Amino acid sequence: MPSGAIVGTLPGMDKTTQQAAQVDLAAAEERAKAATPGPWKATTYADSPSMGKFRRQSVVIVEDAVLVGYGAGPLTAEDAAHIAGMSPDVTCALDDRCRAAEAAVERLRTDNETGAALLLEMQAERDEALADGVRLRKIAEQMVSDADASVRHGWIAVVPQSVDAMRALLAKVPA
Repeated sequence: MPSGAIVGTLPGMDKTTQQAAQVDLAAAEERAKAATPGPWKATTYADSPSMGKFRRQSVVIVEDAVLVGYGAGPLTAEDAAHIAGMSPDVTCALDDRCRAAEAAVERLRTDNETGAALLLEMQAERDEALADGVRLRKIAEQMVSDADASVRHGWIAVVPQSVDAMRALLAKVPA
């Protein structure tokens, strides 16, 4: 696929539609820049009998010169309006918008990947912190138990209110 081609797909887009949606933006821009500059205008030939079979035929004109329609067979007003609406400046503007949209999609894809990696890293850090918290709680519980036993056996002279204060603090720590 040439550089500058739209190759992204949307959910639910079938393979035929995906292939039809692949546009070589660089080639479209080159064709547009090489084409007759606009503005292009859709109009009809005058309603004059002298126009013969071209009477009231839709055409696309550029600076009063027929660009599409004259002698090329019938061209509907809708076709002429569409062709006129796709003048080189419009094609180049659409090309610019497609490129900007593709760049934005790529930035979002990159941001999403970066965000997902960051989220995984934060979850791992959270799990590690929770594990540290569980270990610290067990240590604190053992310290309270040891202090309580030491006071009961008379090994240390700690005021019982100190052990109760330690228990109260420990109760505030999530299990």
